[in-house]
Amino acid sequence: MQDRSIRRGREGQYLEYRYKKSLAWYRETLAAQGGGCAICGRKPNHRRLHVDHDHSCCPGKNAPPETHVRPNKMSCGECVRGLLCDYCNTRLRALENDEWRTAAESYIAKHSQS
Repeated sequence: MQDRSIRRGREGQYLEYRYKKSLAWYRETLAAQGGGCAICGRKPNHRRLHVDHDHSCCPGKNAPPETHVRPNKMSCGECVRGLLCDYCNTRLRALENDEWRTAAESYIAKHSQS
């Protein structure tokens, strides 16, 4: 059965350029994770899972200026952690942002009913 979460053609090039990983790596990692997100297990449907990497490791050091890729979107490939669904990827990004987390905790404390 064809993995519908991977588009044919450019997807392998995209993974190689952005994360230094192959399409075979994606498929192997997805299988090793039980076919779903590394955190919640959710299976991909019409979209592929996100390649999660440590943004503090290599913030843009590999991005040529002409690519217009935001600095934290490039990876050296060494800091790739796994594959995540949209939901978990978004929440993990927020957890890694200390400033945002502190502001969110303050907001919750301010509006708690205790």
